[in-house]
Amino acid sequence: MDYKKIEEEESPQALRLARWINRELNPQNIVDIGCATGFYLFPFKNINPLGIDYDENDQCRLFTKHRKYSEIELLNFDLTRSLKELSTLDRYDVGICLEVAEHIDEKFENIFMDNIVSLCRTLIFSAAPPRQTGDGHINLKAKAYWLKQFERRGMLYDAFESQAMLGYMQQGAHMGWFVNNAFIVSGRY
Repeated sequence: MDYKKIEEEESPQALRLARWINRELNPQNIVDIGCATGFYLFPFKNINPLGIDYDENDQCRLFTKHRKYSEIELLNFDLTRSLKELSTLDRYDVGICLEVAEHIDEKFENIFMDNIVSLCRTLIFSAAPPRQTGDGHINLKAKAYWLKQFERRGMLYDAFESQAMLGYMQQGAHMGWFVNNAFIVSGRY
């Protein structure tokens, strides 16, 4: 993955999303599942955010150490393994998981879904649908499919917050995939 390119393209969106999250959800803590370099978390550095991603070569973490995100805690963990192995992880007010699920092999999908649901009370999620091209896309599913997966795990679609977030994002810097694919689920308090 070209983390530098991803960061350059998405940083304006990340800053805009952070403003909305702070204003509307006001989290005391936040986790980014599939965080790459952690740039979505930088605006939250004062609430000790956690970024989780997996890189066999640890390039993600090495790249970050030389950037402004060095104060963001990153956990190099394979999300196709159960997070139950890490009994010390907290439950976060808000989670972000953007365009990660399509990179998870379908045979590990249930573990991945259980992991992200176990981490947060409210989740901003997006995944590439069928026919959305991209590097490493192996598990393309419709938004309705993901919503059913969350519902089975006790997290329900929040139509009001989803529409408010998407409306806000459309007024400024955003990637096309975000407004097409993103939604918010909440539950399991």
